[in-house]
Amino acid sequence: NSANVFLPSGTDGDEGDLFVYGGMTSDASDEPSNNARVLRVSSGPKGNTSLFEWFAVATGKQEGVMELLAEKNEKISPGKLQRSTLTSFGDGRRALMFGGDDGRDVQGGTWLLEREDAAAAATAAELPSWKWTEHVPSVGEDVPSSRTGHASVSFNDQKGSDGTTMIMIFGGEGQGGSAVDDGAKTYLYASETSTWKAAVRSDIDLVPKPREGHTMTYMPEDRA
Repeated sequence: NSANVFLPSGTDGDEGDLFVYGGMTSDASDEPSNNARVLRVSSGPKGNTSLFEWFAVATGKQEGVMELLAEKNEKISPGKLQRSTLTSFGDGRRALMFGGDDGRDVQGGTWLLEREDAAAAATAAELPSWKWTEHVPSVGEDVPSSRTGHASVSFNDQKGSDGTTMIMIFGGEGQGGSAVDDGAKTYLYASETSTWKAAVRSDIDLVPKPREGHTMTYMPEDRA
């Protein structure tokens, strides 16, 4: 129940970083974690094998540790979470986290994860750094309600400019354990404007029923 996302570092998509955040801990605390770990995938000798190595992510520069960049007087991470979503924008350097719960309360925060120095080699001195930025909604922005155990998927926005990504979320469980019912709305986060909006279906009978613990997968038209 951790949040995971793979950000490729090369054009072939066979190298990159698998970022893992949160999830329930295995100790006696019985609460989610706020730990971040990265599994770095790189090419072996002559590029014919793959190498896998785990790294911790922490504030401050430390040899063999990926640095978590922290802004002064700002929250440096989403905190202890489980069952949130972490979805790539498709540009190889950013992902969006939404929702989840801390073991007691369901959350509704939106966070942007960004990898810096993405092209760096996997050496202690050249590891990429990571940065969390909390999204602060603008006045009138239609933001999804708090939820956990929802589903998320990203796809190219055919109506936007080149490189625009939409991230869609649906469903989930609200505070109290009931499935979230958004009615005719489906929530989308646009990379071009960095805002949430709701797409409204005129025929509510065609909207999927409320649910949690499900998945969503994008299937492009040229999927052959």
